[in-house]
Amino acid sequence: LAEAHDRITERQSFQLDLSDRPRPLKTPADIAAAASAMLGGKMRISRVTYVEVDDAAGTFVQRRWNSRGDPEAILEPRQLADFGPEIIATLRRAEPLVIRDVATDPRTMPHAGAYESIGVRSNLAIPLVKAGRLTIVLSLQHDQPRDWTLSDIDLATDVAERTWSAAENARAQEELAAGSRRKDEFLAML
Repeated sequence: LAEAHDRITERQSFQLDLSDRPRPLKTPADIAAAASAMLGGKMRISRVTYVEVDDAAGTFVQRRWNSRGDPEAILEPRQLADFGPEIIATLRRAEPLVIRDVATDPRTMPHAGAYESIGVRSNLAIPLVKAGRLTIVLSLQHDQPRDWTLSDIDLATDVAERTWSAAENARAQEELAAGSRRKDEFLAML
């Protein structure tokens, strides 16, 4: 009972920190990087990838955090199809994707080269579908096979939703600031 209480307290502390840390950050990319670093450290995994999807085009771009603490952005669009149609269909249904080992999972075996090219052996992907479109995927990746627990899935889902909300708020603030600057420039011209 004490152990369960400690886990709940630890999770609540993490969630509070997750709410507080992005507050001073101004861009969606900075918010995603901070949340990814926190989640990766908490779960002791190799990498967390925050993927922005253009579902209509079938492409994505990604920002990664890795266990060395090196953030990297891969802004060159990649093809969703490279990772397998069954995987993408699962994500589009807004279902968590749980893969213990990409080398042995029948859904990923035919596309193992694509996973290997980015150093992924185990993957937990949490999709966010908005207005019927896959928009964001928070992907927890490990360089070794890993048994993902229900607690892992719940925590990753919570982080994905909180990160999306904070990033959308930052985008709205950026748009308001840009609109205000345009108005000021227009008035200055008059």
